[in-house]
Parts: sequence; C-alpha cells; structure tokens
Amino acid sequence: IDVLPGGVFYHSIVVNKPAGTLTAGSALTLTGNLSLNNGTFADGGNIITIFGNISGSAGQHVSTGGGKILLTGGSAAHDISNVDLGKLDIDDATYGAVVTLAPGIKNLVLTNGVFDISNGLYILNTGSISKSSGSFSSSGNVYFNGSGSVGGGVAFSGVYLDGAVDFGSGSSISNLLQINSGGSVINK
Repeated sequence: IDVLPGGVFYHSIVVNKPAGTLTAGSALTLTGNLSLNNGTFADGGNIITIFGNISGSAGQHVSTGGGKILLTGGSAAHDISNVDLGKLDIDDATYGAVVTLAPGIKNLVLTNGVFDISNGLYILNTGSISKSSGSFSSSGNVYFNGSGSVGGGVAFSGVYLDGAVDFGSGSSISNLLQINSGGSVINK
C-alpha cells in the first residue's frame, strides 16, 4: 500500500516499509500511536491528528504544504521518542508532550501546552520553532543541526548551534548557549 485512506479514525499506525513511501490520502486521526519503525510516512499536505504517542527507530515523517502532525487530546503527556519528524504542532494544554529519546524535528509549533525536553531535542537543518502560547519545560537542551529560526519569543534552557540561527525577538536562554564551528546567532 502506498496511499493510506483518510477521513476515518485509526487506532494506531505502524510504518514498516523499507522501500517507498506511505502517504496519507487525506486528513487522518489516530486515537492511539504512530510508530515509524522503517521507511517514510508522508502527510501529503494533510493534518495527521494523534491522541497518543510517536516513536520510531529507522523511520521518518515528512511534511509538505500545510501538512503536519498535530498532537492533541491526550489522556497523558504525548511521548515522542527517537524519530525524525517534518512539521509537528503540540496543542494539548492539559498534558503537553515529553521527549523520551531525543527526536529530530524540522518545524516545531508550540501552540498550547508544555513540551518537556529534559532528554533533548534536535531541530533539523533549516528548521524552525514557532510559539503562540506553548512552552518548553524549564530544563533540557535544544540542538540546532544547521541553520534555523525561532519565532514567538521562546524561553530556552540550553541551546547548541551548528549553523546560523535567527532567534527573532523576545527569546531567552537561561543557562547555556554553545556556538559550535559553523554556528552563529543572527537577527534578520
């Protein structure tokens, strides 16, 4: 199967597709978990709503257009573990999300709720973090694996830079800023 039918509720989806890409045919809702064990899961420009957790080992998610994974409606903190994601939107004021093993995220949106990054978070090259009313936990480091941007005034504990990052206005770093070879802070 190359296209996953949308418009229905799924409990959980496990992607184990070593060749090719599994693409969402339209918007999907998962009442359980998304496991990206092997291969690529593309949102196809659609919103993939998940009430549970996201984990992986050798799989990845890619986003196009307005597509994204939306974490909302959880019964506990959404666990994100060992996975590369395209666009991820955390919008769960009650439970938020937590990192077990540091994921790589291309575009992170902090809409609502606390994102506990005590175990680290990687922002992939040319990635971004944008915030409306969500936030990070008070501890944990964000690693920019290349150039990136930050919008909405994000409060960080620790930041490591491997590329040029524009923090925009209103962002703060309370503990450590480490600028590695090739890293820099810019303000456009």
